[in-house]
Amino acid sequence: MSKPRLQLEPGPDAVSITELIPDNRGRIDDFYEVDRQDFLGEGSFSIVYRCVNRDTKQERAVKMIQRRLISNLSQVEREPNLMRVLDHPNVLRLIETFEDAKSIQLVLERCDGGELFDCIVDSSPFSESVAGSCMQQMLRAMAYLHANDIMHRDAKAENWLLTEDEPLAKAHLKLCDFGCARKLASGEEARTRIGSPYYVAPEVIQGCYNSKADIWALGVNLYMLLGGDHPFAGSNTEEVLYNVKVKELGKSMATLGMQTGSAISVPAQSLLLSMLSRKAEARPSALECLMDPWFLKGGKPKTGQGPGRMDDDVGALENLLNFGAPDGRLHKAILYAGALQADHKALRGLMRLFAKLDDSNLGTLGPRELASGLRQAGLMAGEEEVTSLLEALDVDGSGAVDFLEFVMGAIGNQHRSSDNAGWRIFKMYDLNSNGFLDRMEIASMLALPGVRENREASLVSSEKAINRILDQYDTNKDGKLDFKEFTVLLQQFGIDPQ
Repeated sequence: MSKPRLQLEPGPDAVSITELIPDNRGRIDDFYEVDRQDFLGEGSFSIVYRCVNRDTKQERAVKMIQRRLISNLSQVEREPNLMRVLDHPNVLRLIETFEDAKSIQLVLERCDGGELFDCIVDSSPFSESVAGSCMQQMLRAMAYLHANDIMHRDAKAENWLLTEDEPLAKAHLKLCDFGCARKLASGEEARTRIGSPYYVAPEVIQGCYNSKADIWALGVNLYMLLGGDHPFAGSNTEEVLYNVKVKELGKSMATLGMQTGSAISVPAQSLLLSMLSRKAEARPSALECLMDPWFLKGGKPKTGQGPGRMDDDVGALENLLNFGAPDGRLHKAILYAGALQADHKALRGLMRLFAKLDDSNLGTLGPRELASGLRQAGLMAGEEEVTSLLEALDVDGSGAVDFLEFVMGAIGNQHRSSDNAGWRIFKMYDLNSNGFLDRMEIASMLALPGVRENREASLVSSEKAINRILDQYDTNKDGKLDFKEFTVLLQQFGIDPQ
């Protein structure tokens, strides 16, 4: 089974999502209207507020991490550095970062449905169908992280967000808050005692653990979805941690779900007990959990989240099949930026379709998965055609199609021609928000390696490419592009600027 790669050695025309996320381009209040009276969440070191992009009017959230509360600033930098490379339908997306003397600010996708925890408090226990739908999404996100050697270490219900305000049965979940997350190479063990007491695995308390600790946390979430309460509840932290270390769940397992009319099924009990095994090595991996009999019925997931007929997705798959190979780095950067700027509300159907196609549950699509999806939709494509499609979509050179690359191909020209797509792309590269793209901003638009680390060296290395763009599109010869000039470039790539 192939593994997605986040650290790449890209070819000359590869464009990485890491290079497209703006970093500290000034004061956040110059670019976003931050509502400091309306906070979405609060942690030990941070507060999350609602905000709106002043130019594009896109609604976002901003996590403000207070410097005075952090003793180790390198740990603070770990969160945005990890989030920059993450690209999965069930992982919250980082939009850009700012910082000042008081705080580090992460601008994020805004999810208006609130926390999974609140749903559990208000409405649990849930049916196995609803719980299974949620758990599949959670496991897919975790399988993606673990395949890329990342532990989350705080996958509590408060850190799973609903993208929209709707019943949990229809909800799309996203994992947030990577403040505790870290890279962990295969065979390596972590020793920092970290996480939330109700969700922490026994081996974390002991101070020697690996990614199986995340499976324990998801097991706690599943128990809460089915039973409405924590499996290891206590009157104080000491009692909770004691219960984590010694409480047996066998007797209480059979009564789970009684409030919904019947006890949970034997397959559900079996999966839950395996995820909450006190022996970490006995716990299944996230990928193994996704193949558990509880999720499978006649070879198909019974919750409807996974592979199935593609009758409702023919249009998106036709767009994918007709996607032409981008003409060099500039074209790739423009199209990729359009996908990066798309709102999750507009991408709901594509998130569902991506999950259908992702048979491996690794968060990327290979040639076999692309061919299978096209075939199920009645769109025949030969091996060479599928290979060409993958090469066209794979803008970061990883050898597989990531979610935003899939979005880039599946939205088609119709979606790229709506919702002010051109203006949003322009403002994404207008780093100082002065209404023009200067030479440095054009270098950033090209997503050339080294722009973030060494701006002057990047200008020198990209001088010829920048001159070609200005010669072709800078009609008034002032050495920069305004939006009117930029629209000509966009139209060349099939994007309506309005």
